[in-house]
Amino acid sequence: MASRVFSRTGLRRTIVVSIPGRHRCPLARYSTSVGRTKDTALPNASGETILEKIIVDSIKATGPIPVSKYMQMCLSHPTEGYYSKGDVFGARGDFVTSPEITQIFGELLGIWLLSRWIANGKPKRTRLVELGPGRGTLMDDILRALSHFREFKQSFAAVHLVETSQKLRDVQKDKLAERIASFGSPIDISWYDRIEDLPRDGSEYSMVVAHEFFDALPIHILKKTSEGFRELFVDLQRSPSLSPTLPSKPRLGLAVSPVPNVTSAALSSSSKRFDAVPVGHQLEVSPASWTIARAIGELVSAPGGGAGLIVDYGDARAFESSFRGFRKHQIVDVFDQPGCSDLTANVDFAYLKEALEPVARSHGPIPQRDFLINLGMGTRLEALLGAAKTEERRADIVSAAKRLVDPLGMGTQYKVMGITSRTVGSDSKEEAVFPFSEPALGTNRGRGEAEGKSA
Repeated sequence: MASRVFSRTGLRRTIVVSIPGRHRCPLARYSTSVGRTKDTALPNASGETILEKIIVDSIKATGPIPVSKYMQMCLSHPTEGYYSKGDVFGARGDFVTSPEITQIFGELLGIWLLSRWIANGKPKRTRLVELGPGRGTLMDDILRALSHFREFKQSFAAVHLVETSQKLRDVQKDKLAERIASFGSPIDISWYDRIEDLPRDGSEYSMVVAHEFFDALPIHILKKTSEGFRELFVDLQRSPSLSPTLPSKPRLGLAVSPVPNVTSAALSSSSKRFDAVPVGHQLEVSPASWTIARAIGELVSAPGGGAGLIVDYGDARAFESSFRGFRKHQIVDVFDQPGCSDLTANVDFAYLKEALEPVARSHGPIPQRDFLINLGMGTRLEALLGAAKTEERRADIVSAAKRLVDPLGMGTQYKVMGITSRTVGSDSKEEAVFPFSEPALGTNRGRGEAEGKSA
């Protein structure tokens, strides 16, 4: 995405989006059970979507908008946003996530959370918290794994889900009802709009999961100039008309602010790492990610203690140009048909670690394949293959497992970061936390352990 300097004289208004914690767009990312009832986001004969017209008119009226505002409008506009309509998940949608591929993923996440519960002295009252629970598939798999441990079942008190969509809350309730009932004792299941809204009376140990949550949080894009960082805004740029009798059509693109603003000053100084960005290069920063990571850290380090996992694509570094769109499992331009594509950006795990540092301990991130294989993916795979009744089913199980740990795909593109308390039990010490303390797996070893049963 080429950037340009504003053609107008300065900015009429600088728009700064404040995101307090829980956001509609990443949670609705999993909106797969709500069928399409209308196609208002689809482009008209001129190739313009209704949302694009809304954005263009807004820019004409008030000036360029930050990338974060553009993401919010494209993903979560109440009627024209991407997540407000249609089945975007799975083979028929625009993307597929690990829990939908195989139950092994969620079960192993559950086993890690259980290991931290044991390390913390088996607290007497425990709750599970998920940010962005979607269909409830991941939580259901975690609960299946934990249901086999009697002492944990005796301590299990609640499931707290951070979700704003009432439709998705209903889907999650239906999905989890039978699993929760299988625990045999009353389990509270509650929904909250923001992580900050969760009760914190200090009596519960919190197990927290955020899977493919942070990548959909709004970002700001900054560019390093000889005079310091400048924010990139979404502005109009004219594309020539195909007909000499028609006016050229305003199209959206990125433009560099000619002057610094509060956002560029604050975000560029929010990490010492950003000082090293060379002149002429860009920087993607998500203040919303920092805020929510800090909230998770505060939650697990509350008097009741806790542990958490963040799983997403990205790395322990800042990214320059990972902002992209997904449609029908293909990468598309972020300005192509606004409202018709999923918008996402790589997660800067180092930024999350900096947010966590004062309040909790972070571990990793490590590649998803290392996390899963070291936690016993091969053993669980063997059990599932032994229970499979047909060769076709066994082939499907192996194929799904391979996909999760593929060193050229999800196995390395996705990272896992652990979070533990600084104040409770053994986690208050600086001991190594498995499997984040393990050496990185070699390609041959990893594929052999995870795929050995396919031979």
